[in-house]
Amino acid sequence: MKISARSAAAVISAALCLSFSGCGKGAPSPADISDTGTAAAETSETTAAVSLSPEEQIHRDMVERSLVSLGNTYRLDNKIAKAADGGTVTVAYLGGSITEGIGAPDKESCYAKLSFDALSEVYGGNFEYVNAGVSGTPSILGNLRVQKDVLDYSPDIVFLEFAVNDGMEQIYKESYESLIRTILKQDNEPAVILLFTVTKTGHTCQPHMSELGEYYQLPMISVPDAIQPEIDAGRMTWEDYSADEAHPNAEGHKLVAEFIANYFFHVTIRDLADPLYQMPVLPKFGNPYESAFLAEADYDDSNENLHISETGSFSLEARRIADFEKGA
Repeated sequence: MKISARSAAAVISAALCLSFSGCGKGAPSPADISDTGTAAAETSETTAAVSLSPEEQIHRDMVERSLVSLGNTYRLDNKIAKAADGGTVTVAYLGGSITEGIGAPDKESCYAKLSFDALSEVYGGNFEYVNAGVSGTPSILGNLRVQKDVLDYSPDIVFLEFAVNDGMEQIYKESYESLIRTILKQDNEPAVILLFTVTKTGHTCQPHMSELGEYYQLPMISVPDAIQPEIDAGRMTWEDYSADEAHPNAEGHKLVAEFIANYFFHVTIRDLADPLYQMPVLPKFGNPYESAFLAEADYDDSNENLHISETGSFSLEARRIADFEKGA
């Protein structure tokens, strides 16, 4: 992949315009920085060449802190090249209510759709959007949903967001790792990007999830790393980001999308391509749910491995109390 750092970053800025303080009031966009000279690949170098107000520098620093790791971008490079060649690139978002868009004014204003719209504009090609966020679901249920709600679409890029829905116990470490491994081992080699969120009380599973990110050399983006220092310093309140205990408000969703744009900006301006990605053979914590799926009752005898011989006192008409719907 090699798109001009200047042109790609400029489109990122135009597509998002996601300064937390409002367009034109916050930090300069990656495009503003890149216009000083694309030879300066590191943001620390480029920002030094731009005159920033104190407010702009604070915002710029916050956005930069959201980038935990670029990860191995070999798979992502291939998907971006696919888009450049005119191929269809499917971007899927799997997570809980934050990914579903709770807190945003509408489905078009959630971080997933905002970042998707920006990526499709930046890289061109034919992009398809899959939002598989379901409120209240941890990664354990993500393992059951991933085939139907994500993998059936043959995604090229998959964002995972379960940091506030999971717990810290071993079962969650294993379920999250199982989910990562299930996606990574797909024949079409999707790129996986980890997004860490946080609640007002500070709950986040970023500590063990970031261990897995390092182990699997995955890209990582962190909301708590970005906003907590601002809250601690009194320059920002939780209410600037969220109207409740966990879900970003309209500006919060924009901010998360800006963090994602910043990640892709850094991918675009880096000088060297990463080597072939190889998934670790052995798990770090455990993978008991790898390749799990939601087994649904076979009411029409179409599944030879799952068949109801008799219903007893239950009726077929009342067989369902709830459904997971495919992301769309």
